[in-house]
Amino acid sequence: MFEMIGETLPLAIGMALSPFPIIAVLLLNSPQSPASAPAFLAGRLFSVTVLVAFFAVVVDAAPQAGETAIFESIVRIVVGLGLVALAARKWRKRPGKNDDVELPRWMAMVDGAGPARSFGLALLLAVNPKELLFSVGAGATIGAANLGVGTDVATAVVFGLVASSTVAVPVIAALVAPERMRVPLDRTRDWLVRNNGVIIGVVLLLIGASLIGDGIGAL
Repeated sequence: MFEMIGETLPLAIGMALSPFPIIAVLLLNSPQSPASAPAFLAGRLFSVTVLVAFFAVVVDAAPQAGETAIFESIVRIVVGLGLVALAARKWRKRPGKNDDVELPRWMAMVDGAGPARSFGLALLLAVNPKELLFSVGAGATIGAANLGVGTDVATAVVFGLVASSTVAVPVIAALVAPERMRVPLDRTRDWLVRNNGVIIGVVLLLIGASLIGDGIGAL
């Protein structure tokens, strides 16, 4: 199990550094609806864990005829190529220094969202292509080790906790010291909104290149 946690850690960190869930939870942090941000965090943890566990169990149950290492390497290469392609797309679409930042349509759903809608928004973000590639890569890596359903699920839970950690930090900070943290959290949100394309592009490129290198090296 610990070996699988180590192997999937780069993917979990890559998912944790995704700015959109962090922006969403920062937008949801408001005195008017104090339960919305924690509900989003719960949805984030639940969706990531369930997706990774699902892919892990499916791969674990599939007959692999002794070709586990080759299968895992191919999955890593495919996921890595997908992440690099997404990184290139994000980089091309990054705004110029004086350009207005165009926010995704889903952010309109954040305005005034209650706990139930916030939970649903977290589920929606977990199935976008970028997040799904991380989940597929992690699930396939865990399942290919054939450690059993219990270990697959336990490893997926640890993955979910790491992937959700950057969403948990502002939620906890706002709960512990709401007045003191409001200005720093607002500044962080504005900076992430402005630079989200560059952040995503760099993270996807680094993680994708690492996966491709690991996959080729293991063939």
